[in-house]
Amino acid sequence: HIIFPDKLAPKQPDDLGFDNSKLGTLKFEFQFRGFLPRHVMPMFSVENHQNIKDRLVWQNGAIFQLKDHHVLARVQVDYHDRVLNIWVQPEQEGDPNSGVREVLEIFRHGVKEILKRMDKLESDEKVQLPREALITDERFGFDGDEKASYGQLIACARNGNTEFISESARKYDLRKILGVIMSEDKQREAGVVINGPVAALSVGDHSRASGTVNIANGLSADDVKKLVSSLDGLVKGVFECEAATAEKMAAVEALSQLKKALVEKQGDLSESEVQQAKSWLTKFKEGSLKLFGMAKVAKDHEGTITWLVEKLAELKF
Repeated sequence: HIIFPDKLAPKQPDDLGFDNSKLGTLKFEFQFRGFLPRHVMPMFSVENHQNIKDRLVWQNGAIFQLKDHHVLARVQVDYHDRVLNIWVQPEQEGDPNSGVREVLEIFRHGVKEILKRMDKLESDEKVQLPREALITDERFGFDGDEKASYGQLIACARNGNTEFISESARKYDLRKILGVIMSEDKQREAGVVINGPVAALSVGDHSRASGTVNIANGLSADDVKKLVSSLDGLVKGVFECEAATAEKMAAVEALSQLKKALVEKQGDLSESEVQQAKSWLTKFKEGSLKLFGMAKVAKDHEGTITWLVEKLAELKF
């Protein structure tokens, strides 16, 4: 359906079908230092109109349901407090594969792209700290919610800290915080060292890794690291390109599935998985997928995509 911002209802619908306190909900906010322009939220709704759920959209907010993700999202502005809030939650509580973190990243990036078009508009990014990241001794007698600067969390992690002390002086497990709010791709992009199947991969230096990777198909451990690094570069390019949210989600999903298979299976992909990956990358390069906004990404990464396809072809069965 088409959205005309000036025709949107001024009042929030009575039944949104969205509970901000639902287990597993992530909250992110942009706190504006000066004023919050009235057209930021309508612009966001227009650019993401294809994901609006059941026409639940009004002047100050909207409810979104992204196809291929079992996720609901609420984006809403408060002009009095000069804040834009993003809530993202799994449709089913406790669903570890819902894609909550990925959708939060897409929406956060979408807001930032809108703000880039406005000169001298300053804002601070804050995230609600997950209670499960509280150090055990700090949980006693605490029933409130705390926020922290997104940039400060990243800076602490880059400095090698494993704990984060909030404004209330409570201690949080920094690795758990980042694990809840950010995907591994985003952590690498932000320069955060994480532990995973390929241990201690660092964004700043993809040539280093600790641990052992067993490759059964003819690719070396170094090849797998380079493949993962190249896929991270493609994902970053997709995030930054000018394209519809749905197109970005489709591209990121495909790239993430390939990366997950490479890392979790340590390069031991089945023949069908290899063929599927090669086919998708080739289509991405040739522009035969319905990802028209990805043309520049494909062109800019042409050498990388060709190398990825060639490396995948080296897998032996």
